[in-house]
Amino acid sequence: MNFNVSGKNTPLFRWLVVCIALLVPFLLISWKYIQGALGADESGITYIIFIIFLYGFISSIWISIYIGKEYQELKKIRDSRNINKEKKGVHKLFGQACSSIEEGSQVDFETLLTAYSAKRAGKIRSVGATASILITVGLLGTIIGLILTIDGISSVLGAAGENYSDMVEGLNNTVQGMGTAFYTTLFGGLLGGVILKALSIENEKAINNFTADCLELGELWIMPMSRALASKAASNLQNEVLGLMNTLRNLSDNISKTSETIEQNKVIMDRQFANLVTEAKVEMSQNLKEGLNEMTQGFDEIVRTIEVGHDPIKQKMSELSDAIGNAASATTDAVEETKNVQNKILDGRALELATKLNAAAGLIEDFIQQEKDIPKPDSNLND
Repeated sequence: MNFNVSGKNTPLFRWLVVCIALLVPFLLISWKYIQGALGADESGITYIIFIIFLYGFISSIWISIYIGKEYQELKKIRDSRNINKEKKGVHKLFGQACSSIEEGSQVDFETLLTAYSAKRAGKIRSVGATASILITVGLLGTIIGLILTIDGISSVLGAAGENYSDMVEGLNNTVQGMGTAFYTTLFGGLLGGVILKALSIENEKAINNFTADCLELGELWIMPMSRALASKAASNLQNEVLGLMNTLRNLSDNISKTSETIEQNKVIMDRQFANLVTEAKVEMSQNLKEGLNEMTQGFDEIVRTIEVGHDPIKQKMSELSDAIGNAASATTDAVEETKNVQNKILDGRALELATKLNAAAGLIEDFIQQEKDIPKPDSNLND
C-alpha cells in the first residue's frame, strides 16, 4: 500500500489550490464591487454574508489541516505497526481494534471505520451547511433590498412636484435598495454557492480518500489478525467438541459395562437365592415329616394302649388324629407352594398351617386333661 501524503499531494495543498483558483479571480473581478457594496449597503446584510463566509472558510481550512495530520499519523502506523493509545484520531481507531483482538474478541474493522468516518463527516457537513446558509442570506438580502427600493419609490412619488430634496433622497434610497438586493444576491451566491461549496467538496474528497486508506490498512493488517483469531477459536471449539464426544463415548461404555455387570450379578444372586430356597424347603419338609411321623407314632401307641378303654377318649383321639392328619396335609401343601418363595416366603398356607397346629395342640391339651380326670381301673379289672 502506498500513501501519497507528502508534498503536492497533501489534503492542505489540494485545498489551497482550489481556494486560490476560486478566490483570486473573484477578488480581481469583484474587488471594486466589494468596496462599493460595503459602502452602499446600509442594511448590513453584506457584512453578515462576509462574516458567515469567514466562519465556513476557517472551518474548511481547519478540516484540511486535520486530515493532513491524520494522514501523517496513518503513514507512521503503516510503517511501524506501532500504535500510541494515548493519542486520539486514527491511533484510537486502530488501538481499539488491536485491543479487542488482544482480549480475544473478533473485530469488524469496517464497522469501526464507519463510526469514525461518521464523526468526521459531521464537520464536513457543517461547511456545506454554511454554504447553503450564505445562499439563503443572499436571497433574504435581495428581498430586503427590494423592500428598500419600494420604500424609495414611494418617497419619490410622494414628493413629486412638491419637494425636490425629498425626491432626490427617495431616488437615492431606491438605488441603495436595488444595490443591496443585487450585492447580497451576488456575494451570497458566489461565496456560498461557489467558493464554500467547492471547498466543502474538496474536504469531503480528502476525508473519503483518508477513510479508504484506513480501510485498506485495516484489511492488510487488522483483519488478518482477526481472521486468525477466529480460526484459532474455531479450532479450539472443535477440539473441545471432540473431547466432549470422547467423554460421552467413554461414559456410555462405562454405563454399558456396569449394566452388564449388574445383570451378571443379578443372575448369580437369583441362582444362589433359588438354591438357598430349595435347600431350605427340602430341609423344612424333612423336619416337618420327621416330626409329624414321630407324633403320629406316639399317638398310635397311645391309641392302642387305651383303645380298649373309654369310648369318649377314643373319640377324642380320633379327632386328634384327624387334626394331625389335616396339619400334615396342610404342611405338604405349604411345602409344594413355596416354589416361588423369592418374593413371598410366607403366605396364607403358612398361616393356615399355624392355625391347624394350634388346634392340634389344643386337642392334645384336652386329651391330657381328660386323662387326668379319668379314674384308673383297679387291678382286678386289669386282670
